[in-house]
Amino acid sequence: MIHPLRLSLTLLSLTLLLTMISATTAQDIPLLIEDSSLLTASYFGQDSNEIILGSAIATNGNLVLVGRTDGSLSLNGSQGNVTYGNTSAGNGGFIAIFNQNGTELLYSAVFAPGTATVEDVVLNDQDALYISGIGFAGFADLINGSGSFDTTLDGDSEPYMAQLSADAQTLIWGSFQPGGTAISLLSGDRPVAGAESTTVAVLSADGTQLVETFTTDSTPSGGNVEDMIADPTNDHIYLVGFHQVSGNLQTPFLEAYRLGSPDRLWRAYRKSASEINAENLGADSGGVALGLDTGGDVLAIMDADGGNTVLSRDPFDLSVRIGNTILEDAYQNGYGQGGGPKVSFIGRYDPDNGALLDGSFLYGTLTSNGNTNTTSAEALAVDGQNRVYVAGSTACCFPSSRAEEPLSPHRFVENYAGGESFLAIFSPDLDSLEFGSYMGGSAVGEKYFTVAVSENRAIVAGQTSADGALTRAPFQTAYGGGDDGLLAVLATVPEQEPTIIVDAGDDQQVTGGDTVTLQGSGSGAERYEWTQLVGGTVALSPTDELTTTFVAPNENTTLTFQLAGIGADDTTVTDTVDIEVQVATVTVDAGPDQRVLYGAETTLSGSGDNVDTFAWRQTDGMTVTLDTPDQAETSFTAPMTTTTLMFELVGTGFSGSRVATDTVEVQVGALTAAATATPEQALPGATVQLDGRDSQVFDPIYADGLMYAWSQPAGQDIALSATDVVTPTFTVPAGQSDDLTFTLTVTSQSLGASATADVTVTIGSEQSYTYLPLIRR
Repeated sequence: MIHPLRLSLTLLSLTLLLTMISATTAQDIPLLIEDSSLLTASYFGQDSNEIILGSAIATNGNLVLVGRTDGSLSLNGSQGNVTYGNTSAGNGGFIAIFNQNGTELLYSAVFAPGTATVEDVVLNDQDALYISGIGFAGFADLINGSGSFDTTLDGDSEPYMAQLSADAQTLIWGSFQPGGTAISLLSGDRPVAGAESTTVAVLSADGTQLVETFTTDSTPSGGNVEDMIADPTNDHIYLVGFHQVSGNLQTPFLEAYRLGSPDRLWRAYRKSASEINAENLGADSGGVALGLDTGGDVLAIMDADGGNTVLSRDPFDLSVRIGNTILEDAYQNGYGQGGGPKVSFIGRYDPDNGALLDGSFLYGTLTSNGNTNTTSAEALAVDGQNRVYVAGSTACCFPSSRAEEPLSPHRFVENYAGGESFLAIFSPDLDSLEFGSYMGGSAVGEKYFTVAVSENRAIVAGQTSADGALTRAPFQTAYGGGDDGLLAVLATVPEQEPTIIVDAGDDQQVTGGDTVTLQGSGSGAERYEWTQLVGGTVALSPTDELTTTFVAPNENTTLTFQLAGIGADDTTVTDTVDIEVQVATVTVDAGPDQRVLYGAETTLSGSGDNVDTFAWRQTDGMTVTLDTPDQAETSFTAPMTTTTLMFELVGTGFSGSRVATDTVEVQVGALTAAATATPEQALPGATVQLDGRDSQVFDPIYADGLMYAWSQPAGQDIALSATDVVTPTFTVPAGQSDDLTFTLTVTSQSLGASATADVTVTIGSEQSYTYLPLIRR
């Protein structure tokens, strides 16, 4: 698997080369082209301005290009196309997915003008597209109500991130975010965006949450973050750009963060103006682009205006010059001569501390006097062998090679034609230039570069504003007008006859009765064929496609299947897959035991796995009638007596060959309320206690959860000491002559039931008595 890489101004995910090609006619350009190297060179654009800003290569070899347009771009992918948004004014964007040779547009997606630009792209392991760019009101309309982190547009435009399906036909989520327009992926497919901003934002994989932000203080006096890349193997995030350390001096910076840690890991080249002046480092310099090699080392392009700069120094100590191990053992170990013109520096840095490990300068040389001339490297990529690909433009005679290392004999364009774009490939230690070639023509003023590398392909995309550019097997033969994108596809290994590759998929463990899918993959074959090699015979359907299915037998066994890829000459390549089948069992669950009240409508809720039919039967207790005894769920009415009922659920599966049972117990009882008064007869002024303690529920486990409520009939308003306790009291009011009645309601929340009882207190009246003496005669 290729390590995630990035690139130029727009910082692509993986990386590599090219640019804009020429205003010179193709016939005027002397070519030395190897058929195995340059596969395609093509225009990409219409009468508006189209700029390709990002690229990537999918696991299936498809080439992905993204960019922006200032008009209404019409694309028509042969296998799918879609337009997002319905606005009609402003900048828009596009996604174009080509076949691996760049000769056929397979899928296309256009963001309508006023919706969004697409300025960077990165793919995950399943080739899902994560894009970033600038979103407008039309994009806010697209993502409104999607549940993403931020769907509200602040101002006229904002940076955004989004995820699309591998064919770009479905927008999965989109969110505005506080970072920039470059995108990369951390572990767990968490997208991170930065560059052209001092903030780096990390979202969750589904786009619903802001995981973390980092804000660089690298530009206190001005400057900019030019590129960002993330390494998912250690969750490091790297930034490169320039400081405006004083009114007339810029210096580069390179710094690292780690997800989950608020502190910066390290920062290289950050020195004060006084320290820089003390070393006489007066030439402007800055960071341009980033990449990662397969071991996680950081590759960075820096540029300088010539003369003395912080480059070629220890990134952390400007007084120390780099020794023999780096710049004297490099493709070019200095700035050349003449001073002033822009030169580029490519460095390899330790990801743990920012130390410079290897480095090389890159510049052109004027043939007239040997002085250094402007060379601007803008994009880089690293292949699986850690070779470093660099692309950009030069004002003359790139590259200036050492006498013992001339330009590659297989360069595409041999002679400088003016304002050339170029491709250079360095050895991993930056000591040797393994390949160098002009890419043709005069570049436009704004140089956009994007590059991506896979095992056997390199794609280079750029921009031209003139007709007559170099084309080869083009997707689009003619210049469209305005600024056109340019696409070049190169093979990094010689082309061979198609090689048949087949993969029968991963071994599986399944359960008897499952429908099993065998998902094969392959390339280079005329046809494919599935056959069974081991195990009881099953019916495969279909047998002549990469994907087939069958129903697993219900027995413990291992089945082996073979996928064959067959070429035009009957050359056959095979691969096998093992499917381990385990006997499926039937299980049932009759549900939890229950306690219910007299007359309650009671439901028995059963469930089961691998069950074809259910059957309920009563095994004990007073007989009740089940309403749906042949369903997983049944019900009955509880009898009006205290009893225990037992039920059994029987589940039958696999055509009656497997049976399982489970039982459930239902206890039936009563909830009673009892109310008394002490005394039962009372005079005005007497204190009476109401008592509900004889209330009871049939199962003691519910007793602690009983609730009591005392109430009175309408028109009676006696002040109770409390209405929600079991033994409230009251005082018979003076002058009270009518009897008093109280109702007790007892409620069991656990059972969801209540019961009531009344009690009456008889009220006597005060009487006068006259006592007469007893007189005996």
